[in-house]
Parts: sequence; C-alpha cells; structure tokens
Amino acid sequence: MEQDDMDDKDSVREHNLGSLFLQTATRHEDRPFLIQMDESGDTAETIRYRDARDIALRVASGLLSLGIAPGDRVALFAPNSHRWVLADLAMQIAGVISVPIYTTIDKEQATHIINHSGARVLIVGSRDTAAIARDVAKYTPEITTVIHLGTFPEDADDERRQVSWDELITPGDAAQREADEAAARPTVSPDETATLIYTSGTTGMPKGVMISHRNILTNVAALAVAFGINEHDRFLSILPLSHSFERTVGCYLAIGAGASITYPSGIEALDIALQGARPTVLVVVPRILEAVYARISARLEQGATHTRRLFFLARKLGRKTVELRMNGEKIPALLRLQNSIIDLFVFSRFRERFGGAVRYIACGGAPLKRELGMFFYGAGLPVMEGYGLTETGPVLTVNRPDGFRYGTVGTALENTEITIDDEGEIVVRGPQVSRGYYRDPEATTDAFTDDGWFHTGDIGSLTNDGYLLITDRKKDIIVTRGGKCVAPQRIENTLALDPFIHQAVVVGENRRFLSALIVPDMSRLVDWARDRKVPYSREGELLEQDNVRDLYTTRIEEAQAFLPRFEKVRKFTLLWEPFSEERGEVTPSLKIKRNVVMRRYADVIDMMYKSD
Repeated sequence: MEQDDMDDKDSVREHNLGSLFLQTATRHEDRPFLIQMDESGDTAETIRYRDARDIALRVASGLLSLGIAPGDRVALFAPNSHRWVLADLAMQIAGVISVPIYTTIDKEQATHIINHSGARVLIVGSRDTAAIARDVAKYTPEITTVIHLGTFPEDADDERRQVSWDELITPGDAAQREADEAAARPTVSPDETATLIYTSGTTGMPKGVMISHRNILTNVAALAVAFGINEHDRFLSILPLSHSFERTVGCYLAIGAGASITYPSGIEALDIALQGARPTVLVVVPRILEAVYARISARLEQGATHTRRLFFLARKLGRKTVELRMNGEKIPALLRLQNSIIDLFVFSRFRERFGGAVRYIACGGAPLKRELGMFFYGAGLPVMEGYGLTETGPVLTVNRPDGFRYGTVGTALENTEITIDDEGEIVVRGPQVSRGYYRDPEATTDAFTDDGWFHTGDIGSLTNDGYLLITDRKKDIIVTRGGKCVAPQRIENTLALDPFIHQAVVVGENRRFLSALIVPDMSRLVDWARDRKVPYSREGELLEQDNVRDLYTTRIEEAQAFLPRFEKVRKFTLLWEPFSEERGEVTPSLKIKRNVVMRRYADVIDMMYKSD
C-alpha cells in the first residue's frame, strides 16, 4: 500500500496478505523487492516486484496442483531466504495456511508442530533442514510431499513425493494463474487464518496461535504511518522469518510500502551484510545490539587514551541530549555544537558500521537495556522499542520518533486498548489480537475472553501519559519465604546493564533471600585478567579466582544499590558457559527458559542455600 492507503484504515478490510502483495507488486513492479546475498556480502540474486508476483502466482498454482486446497496447512521449515518469502506469499494467494517452524528447535517440538497443525506438505530449505525433516517425517505420517527450496538432496526420502523449487515454479497455464490472482481477493477473508505460529514454548510444548490476515495487516498499516515507511526504504532481514516480529515488521511492513528486503547468507555475516545492503530499517532483538555495542566499545576502549576519552565524552553528551529530547526540552546551542564535533570523530564511524543509512532500528522480543537504547539514539541510530506477543500480531505498543521514552515499550497502537488488572497483569484488546489457539479450546478460554480481551501473562504498569512499562512475566514472579513478591526480570535487567555480565537468572522461590546464576562477559573478563596478570590456564579456572569473585561481588552490589533489600541478590554463582538454545535453555526468540535453567542447575542453586 502507498502512504495514502495506509492512512485509510478501512482499506485494510479490503485486503488479505496475498492481495496486499499483488497490489504492491502492480504499483511498484520495476522496483527491487527481494535481494539474496552470498557469503561475501555480494548480491547473488535480485528479484523485482513484477518477477516476484509471477513466481508467487506460479508457486500458488503449483501448490494447488499438488492437491493442496484453501484452508490446508503447509509447514515451512527453512532458514531465511528470498524463496521462503515467495513460498509464504504463494500460500497467502492460494488461501493456504502457512505453518512456519524455527530451524533451531529440536525434533520433538518440530514433530509436535507438524502433527498438531495437520500439515500435509513440508517445505524445507538447506541441506541441514532437509536432513532433520527426513528424520521428523518418520513420526509425521500425514506428510505426503516434501518441497525443497534449496539443493535437491540425493538421499531424499523415497516414501514421500519430493518436489524441487524448479518443478514448483514451472510455468503453468497463464489463464489459470490469472484466475488464481482474481480468486485471491473475494475468497480469502481478512478474518480467516493466514498462519499458525507456534509459540516459543518457555514452558512445555508450543501452542499454535491462529493469526488472521487482519491481525497482521492492522499492524502493518499502523506502523507504516507511525514511521513513514515508503518504497525507498531498504530492510535487512536478520531475525528468523518464523518469528512473528520479523514476519510482520521485517517482511510484510516492507511489502506494504513497496520497500526492498535483503537476506544475508547468515547472522554470522551481519557485518558484511550491513555494509553491502546499507539498510534504512533494521528489525532486531536486544541481544544483537548488545553484541554490536560490546564489540565496538571494547575496541574503542582499548585504543589510544584520546580515543577512549572521546568515546566516554560521546556517551555522556549523547545521554544528555537524549534525556532532553525524551522530555520534550530544547537542546542548548552549546550542546548542539559539542554533539556535531563529537559526531564527526565518534558517532559517524559508529553509524558506518551499520551501513551509514539507518533511519530506524525496531527492537522487540525481549527487554532493551535503557542505557543501550539511549546510547544508540545519541549516536544517530534511533532504536524504537515496542512490545507484543505472537498472539497480538505481534505489536501492541511502540516508541515513536515523535514520542519515545527509553525504559518503557512505548504507547499503544491505534485502536488498541490496554488495561492493568487487579493482579498487575497487562490485558489487551484490538484488531491485531488473535482468535485463540488452534485445537486448544482450554488454553484459548484461559487466555482470551469472549469480548476480545487477551491476558498477556506479563506484569506491568501505565504512566499517566500512556507509556507502558513491563515488569515481568506473571508466571515468573518469585514469592520468597517471607512472602515478598519479586519480579526477577527487573533485577536481571539491572544486573545485565553491567558490561561484565552477559546473562543473569535470579532465583529464590520459597527461600529467605535471592541468589543469581551469573554468566560473565568472558571477553571483558579475559581482558581484565590480562591487564592485571591474573594467572589461569582455562576460562573455568579464571572464574574460581578470589579476585574475580571479589570483582563480581563489588559490581553486583553497585548495580543493585538502589533496589530495596528484599530484591537484592545476596549470593551468586559464576557460570562460564552461556545459556543456549542448543541445550534448550533459550527460546528461538532468545528468552531464557527459567524452568529449564533451574532444573539443570538445581544442585548449584541448592549449594547457594546450603546454610539457609
């Protein structure tokens, strides 16, 4: 949609995701749409909107020729690529319900998703996902066909029909393709399910969220207006497309505006991709910003004395400027002058690391450290943090260029209602809120009311001017032996502000006091140890040193100095191994699975309370 279309909210009711794409492709047919990068950061393939429209219609016809009917489910188990998007668009045109699956989840969860969704066709990407899919297929008898977006494997499963991408897009009858396009508008209602997105599953097996076309389209319309997204914007896709945040904000928002999207060869090639794509819009989770900041700041801090001083001055001036802007105050002339000078020597180089053209960084999925957001904004890279869940399309609130406040997740999108119930839980209602969970009426009844309200499970509060603050997940609240209710996420975020702390998990359920599992930032700790000539032969041994223990005791005490006594961590254990997705401790959206961590480290936790 063009900006005028986005301003007209009634126009959303006329569309489904397929017709949105087809309209955009007609209007911007000569503009680049999907750009695939190779490992060196060079452009491997560019697909313009007109070509993408032709391919998507062919794929839609191909799916129908396989016996897939509107309303059927097709599982999409592949890494990000231009073909992932084309396959998804084809499904939206054909009225088929896509079921995206994270490529990093275990076989048990993948099997559950495929069987629970009732998918009959499985689309796979790389050799790795094809190999996993072959194993999963043993336990998913309903799968009759496997479609390969990538190289066709020599050892494909003979029991199921195997279809290559080239076979799927073989030009069909032109009249049939035109009929498919014409059928997309009247037959697929905006209120029909467009996709089943299975939640990350921080507790138990994931649930399938029924997301309608309208749920996503209303997000797209509101965000396009709020941020002035247009056909000249360039998106760089970093997060998995299976993530609802990336799918809506990093893909369909771009499609609605006629913008382009670049797909790098992988997250490990991010630095190269930023330089090659020169994006104007980035969609990230906080961990990506934390990693970039830590890498660049460490390099600057280890430089010459004048370089370090400039960097520290830049952070100070940037913070002061952002504070004034958040409060709507005028920037003094002297501070503007200081900023222009410091920008020339420090921040301009920082922006170049991001390609030099970024207008906005959309951030969500986990809490953003306030200091980090302020630093990036001060550097001329506005990070706009928002909040939402898979069940809400996903965006509910967002900080905007004309109204932002770090430490909050912004204000509600248009037509979105937010209230805080008597237990402090955030309850929401709006056109982006899902109808419920697929084949799970009990969970739907628990979370959704008959009149459209959704219980988010998050604890929070609203400021007088409507900014939302997130405190914690309701199920994660710790009740100490003394009856104190503690929100661990707030304390963990406080601890994680310290540059020497990479991850923190606070524990203390039914205990006299709080303790924490701390994963150090090993690169900083190793540098610290080297500068002080601390002897050690391995990283695990370094954590056992008394002076390292003293270092973290001091830093933890300083970090939580402002917290009330019952919220302070009194004991901690240092872990050299980060919590990871591979071991099931972190979800694909990088949320820590608290119950998994507590089970794995039960003995370590008990040791901290041995004398309790």
